[in-house]
Amino acid sequence: MTQIQNNTIHHELLFLKEKISNGAYPRSETLFKGADITVLLPDSKWINNKVHQFDNDLRIVTPYAKELSGLIYEIKEIAYKHDLIDWTNKEYFFGEIGEAANNYFESNDNGIGKSDELLLIVIYVVETFIKNLRSNECLSDLN
Repeated sequence: MTQIQNNTIHHELLFLKEKISNGAYPRSETLFKGADITVLLPDSKWINNKVHQFDNDLRIVTPYAKELSGLIYEIKEIAYKHDLIDWTNKEYFFGEIGEAANNYFESNDNGIGKSDELLLIVIYVVETFIKNLRSNECLSDLN
């Protein structure tokens, strides 16, 4: 059963990568906010303002905020459907996505990059998360 589920996750992520490679970027008018990350457009008033005193969200500021949010919402749906994330690891999961996005921006001379590269990097981070999760499951099965 696990193998079938893993293949399904792999195919869903592969389908997302193919869509992005063909220019069919996911989009969401509702920017992603949750699990300690916030996706914002460059002109947002929330870049340097906190929503409340405990607001420690990692801000991901990009002109591709709608595309990145759309992808994160799709990945979130896949991840919960396949029980990849729960209350114990969701901040880590989404935090890795946020860190990868911000690292991508920092690595580009113009600080922006390209939308397709950004989205594919996010999928790569998710694939790496899944591989690490599988490795940990295999190790715990040995104990």
